[in-house]
Order: sequence, then C-alpha cells, then structure tokens
Amino acid sequence: MRKLTYYIAISIDGFIAGPHGETEFYPVSKELLEHMSTEYPDLSASHSERARNRRTQCAFRHDHHGRATYDPALKEGITSPYPHLRQYVVSKSLTTSPHPEVTVVADEPVGVVRKLKAEEGMEIYLAGGGRLAGALFRRSTNSS
Repeated sequence: MRKLTYYIAISIDGFIAGPHGETEFYPVSKELLEHMSTEYPDLSASHSERARNRRTQCAFRHDHHGRATYDPALKEGITSPYPHLRQYVVSKSLTTSPHPEVTVVADEPVGVVRKLKAEEGMEIYLAGGGRLAGALFRRSTNSS
C-alpha cells in the first residue's frame, strides 16, 4: 500500500490560514526550504527545475469554499502545478478541469484516495485541505 504524505503549515492554535485565507504569516526558514528541496523535490512547483518524480506520484489539492490551495496557482496562470505528477483537485465548485492533466474529484474523495493507495507506485501527496485530511484520518483510525 502506498504512503500518503500530508504537508501543511499550521499555527500553534490549530489554524491552516487566517480568517480571510491568509497564509503569508507562516515563516519559512532556509533550513525548511533546503529540506523540502532535498527530500521532496517532486513537490516543487511546475516552474522549478528540481521537480522530478523521486518519491511522489500523485498530488491532491483540496477545495473548500474557494479552492484555497489551488486558486493561487490559477491566479498566476498555472493550471497544472505538478505536471510531472498525477493531479487531483477535490472540489464541489469547480465543475470542469482547467487542464487535461488535472482531475476534478467532486464526490467521494476518500474513495479515490483509497483506490490510489491500493495501486502500486510511489507516495501520494496531499496539499492543504484540513477537511479532506480529517476525513482520511477518521477513516484510517476507524478501520483499524
């Protein structure tokens, strides 16, 4: 079974973003950037020369009330942020994919993740989406 990696910035009081979706207040140290580019180069944005499939094969981005983790890329004109990965955006409001390499998952994202985990291959990466991460965590703890 494939490993699912959830990478998220979170405040000490448990918030992923500010009241209006702000994330710029999270400090990013040089050490963290070096660690991420060394250990997870495949999670770099599409414009990065270091992006390659070393550990990860699929990327999930979650939309809850405004595609909080996908919208920043879309606003910059990046419709396929991880072109070297299989990409999924979990969304109720995005009805069609803005790019042929991005699959929109409207219903049953937990089921989609389960299917992906059962496949042979490298890790799966979940970016953002506290609700999806919570649902996946509840499902994993309830099934053991």
